[in-house]
Amino acid sequence: GAGDGNPWVLSFPLGSGEVLAIADASFLRNSRYREPASAVLGVRLVESISRGGPATFCETLHGYLEGDSPIGVLWGILRFTAPGHVALQAGAAALLLLLAGAPRFGRVRKVAQPPRRSEYEYVDAVAGLLRRSGAWGEVGRLLAEGVRRRWNLRPGRSRSGGGEGRDAEIERGISRLVSGGSPDRILGALRDVEGSLGAERGARSARN
Repeated sequence: GAGDGNPWVLSFPLGSGEVLAIADASFLRNSRYREPASAVLGVRLVESISRGGPATFCETLHGYLEGDSPIGVLWGILRFTAPGHVALQAGAAALLLLLAGAPRFGRVRKVAQPPRRSEYEYVDAVAGLLRRSGAWGEVGRLLAEGVRRRWNLRPGRSRSGGGEGRDAEIERGISRLVSGGSPDRILGALRDVEGSLGAERGARSARN
């Protein structure tokens, strides 16, 4: 017994075996078995109830009631204790957050794309700005540059084979474009240049 008069170890029969009730079982912990006295005491207690037979340590029971299990004990804590109720509520809230944030299975919906801008929007904007400002000289210069790029023309070109007159006519038309003046004059010069270049291309195709 203990020094205060209370029993330290109780032994009582149960079925065909015997049960030991220990007031302080800390000496049975793994960390205490390094102490020789704790290990010897544990072995002596087992020997006292095994009566010389083999002793088996069941790792899964640890004092659970008959028919119970660690999972059953955990479920009972969750169901019948306040900390268990808090744990259940926290788990339910976490599950709802996961369901809300997870991608859902179902029909794939296309994301509406912003309408594409017209490829002529920049040209229209510049043309409108030049028209409002009345910069017809700048308009003629830009059109002349566009004509030269389109037809691969270089200023002051000269050719043999009867094309000099056509070249001079084209250059005069481009000069009228550059000089600007008014919208009608620019459009007339542009038509003359494009007509001359088209006729030259037709003549070249006929010669080939």
